[in-house]
Amino acid sequence: MAAHERRRSSVVEVQRSNDGILRIDDGSIRRMSQVNPYIADDIADAKQATSKEHELSIPDAIKLYRKGICFSLLFSLAVVMEGYDLALMGSFYGFPPFKNKYGTERDPETGGLLISASWQSGLSNAVQVSH
Repeated sequence: MAAHERRRSSVVEVQRSNDGILRIDDGSIRRMSQVNPYIADDIADAKQATSKEHELSIPDAIKLYRKGICFSLLFSLAVVMEGYDLALMGSFYGFPPFKNKYGTERDPETGGLLISASWQSGLSNAVQVSH
């Protein structure tokens, strides 16, 4: 977008200056101040809060936004585990302790237990259906 083009907003029109910063013209500020007489204070507070957030160190940011970080980590782990469990179930069929505990058929080669094809199919389909 060229520097002279205007961006549209539902509240005000803003312009992008040559330095890439969006600027709001004075007329728009005057119209907003008629609706909210404290708009200048709100804008100053927002600028001050933004500058303080940019100056935060990583440990301070972690302390300040602990709940948001924990939520993000838990949500991300849930997404990762959903993909992981689809691959994990298939690997259990060859795992000897799993075969010996849940197997129902004898393996002619080793004499151990095997999980039947019908049970493997049922378990695999159940995992897929649960997602």
